[in-house]
Amino acid sequence: MELSSSDKERIQHQYDALAKKTLVGEAKSHRRTLAKRAAREVTFSDLSESELAQLFTTDEYESDYFRFQVSGFDVLVKNELLATSVDIDNLQTNDTGTCSC
Repeated sequence: MELSSSDKERIQHQYDALAKKTLVGEAKSHRRTLAKRAAREVTFSDLSESELAQLFTTDEYESDYFRFQVSGFDVLVKNELLATSVDIDNLQTNDTGTCSC
């Protein structure tokens, strides 16, 4: 059975009304979601120093350290000035572990 043009137009209007209600409901839901998210979010400028410190990590690589052998153990030193000092002390120390300064 074929629908008359007035029936087709009525069905089209019903579909349009349903689509409009659905879109309005989705828009309201989206606005509610955004409002809830905004209530939970905090800007970085509002965080304290201790809270900011928890939000980052620092990559550390083995190449960032100076490696020394001490009594059969590997000792890693990150500070270049300290590493230079330890290296000079190692050059001045003989095999018995005593300093020849």
